[in-house]
Amino acid sequence: MTTARQQYEQKIKVVTFRVHQEVYEQLEEVKARTGLSNSDLMKLGTGIAREEMKAKLANISGLEDKLAELESSVTREEQSLRESLSEERKHRLGELGKEMKVFKLFDRGWRVETVSYKLGILRTVIEHV
Repeated sequence: MTTARQQYEQKIKVVTFRVHQEVYEQLEEVKARTGLSNSDLMKLGTGIAREEMKAKLANISGLEDKLAELESSVTREEQSLRESLSEERKHRLGELGKEMKVFKLFDRGWRVETVSYKLGILRTVIEHV
């Protein structure tokens, strides 16, 4: 009788090798860019599991496309937000400008009815100022 560990070790082999520092750095760069493991790189390098690698790379490509779509959507929404804020800012500045005119006329001693007529603003609006 063999143990599960012995069966596992019979089926799965360990491969170890040494490489120069520059080769190691290149491997790490490829792994970071592609998301492949050392095992995947070995299989790919030896031509084993090509379809599996293609599927992983296609998945990565699909994710990159989705990321690009999301970035584009975020950019559009940010632009829409900037435009909305700009419009609201213009509207509020217009209201503040009217209020300033009302206060200036009140400072000159004008009455509510006269200010309302002069500026074309409803009396009820001026009374709230």
